[in-house]
Amino acid sequence: MIRLFLVWCVCGVLLFGVSLGTYNVENLFDATHQGSEYEEYIPGKFGWDEAMAKKKFDNTLSVIRALDVDILALQEVENEALMHALAHALSYPYSVFTKPSHSATGVGVLSRYPLGQSRALPLEGGRWREMLWVEVYINGEVLELVNVHWPSLRNPKEERLKAANVLKAFVQGRENSILLGDFNDPLGPESVLSQTLGRLEVREGWFDPWFTQKERWSHDFFGNKQALDRIILGQGLLRGEGLVLERGSFEVFSRFSTKHGSPLRWERRNKGKGVHVGKGYSDHFPLKLTLTTAPQLAPKPAESEALFNAKEGNVSLLLTGMTVMYVHDEGMVLGKDGRGIYVYKPGFVLELGEVVDVWVHALKTFQGMREIVALHVEKILPQKGDIYAHMLPKNAFEKARAGDVLREVEGVVKQGRLVSKEGSMRIYAKHKERLPKEGEHVRLERVRVGMYGGQKELMLEERK
Repeated sequence: MIRLFLVWCVCGVLLFGVSLGTYNVENLFDATHQGSEYEEYIPGKFGWDEAMAKKKFDNTLSVIRALDVDILALQEVENEALMHALAHALSYPYSVFTKPSHSATGVGVLSRYPLGQSRALPLEGGRWREMLWVEVYINGEVLELVNVHWPSLRNPKEERLKAANVLKAFVQGRENSILLGDFNDPLGPESVLSQTLGRLEVREGWFDPWFTQKERWSHDFFGNKQALDRIILGQGLLRGEGLVLERGSFEVFSRFSTKHGSPLRWERRNKGKGVHVGKGYSDHFPLKLTLTTAPQLAPKPAESEALFNAKEGNVSLLLTGMTVMYVHDEGMVLGKDGRGIYVYKPGFVLELGEVVDVWVHALKTFQGMREIVALHVEKILPQKGDIYAHMLPKNAFEKARAGDVLREVEGVVKQGRLVSKEGSMRIYAKHKERLPKEGEHVRLERVRVGMYGGQKELMLEERK
């Protein structure tokens, strides 16, 4: 049964929503020896038998039932028979699966909507798992999916780059497509996806809604938390007519987690190297979002001062015409109207001088300093901005607040502070060799103002 919300609006347009997700189920095998299994899933070894396989299958069903999406991409399923069994148990009328003969697992799609054409997309050399392209027919619209499970991080980055180039060539011109699955490609400016598909933080091409989240991870490998799972949307699903991304609908489905908030993975003794225990689910959290035909309106542009007046946590603030006036390894400063706001570890890098419209999703106050911790870029304006236009004048210690950038500071170092006739401020450097000596007269340009313990600081750090 298709669970969706249908409404006829007064203009005669059918309004409805479609939920969609991706889930790496972590090695869903049966108890039949087929020769391609990993050793620990060969019947009779490591405690793997019919009962253990059923427990793993039932646990996987529990997660998918709770997730409850209309269309679901799955990774690490052993064979088509298991895919059909999942579809039957979960009442999905449509399913498709692919796996090369040499691979232990494959990828598949479950759907409450009819599936059209599908095709396996082999990677270069045929050594790795195939990608799966499939059409989904949704109330007269055709949605294209590409389900991905790229080579693991144990393999060279070049292998994922080859896979990305295959994907890029295939989806050229397919703007109503969603690319989803386990990409084994950590989020960030150096990611393979960013290098091939472009700036995924900008809603003017392929877009990754991970950037709308404060916590950006779905996989936890012994404390190393990364966003390996992705749902990337084509331009036609962002600004077009018909189905588009419902704003705010992207989420990490973390219900099946440990007391520490990590995925409650399928358990084996001896730190994952021993016999199967029969408990747990997967080392990945599922992701989900909603596509809708309802109009998606952006909020009215806000003044940058709204960032300092809003409560800490999730927000929805659109800032227009912000100039990137300072960039360093851990973040950047956006400026407007002569003031700045600090952006901490956004997961991407903007170029110095770029002028952008940004949508802020989360704010944090750290040691008294207001920071943006989640945002995406709605638009990059064509003209570069003057990075000095929004900096404070020389030695404006009294006016400065955390997040501002001073054009210039000059004074004498006394007891860890820079002292001038206009005032003084504490000096901080993560690398102590950057600190000037006691009594030294210094002159610095483009200095960011930070805060720690409620006291303002001049941040001495590498920046562009």
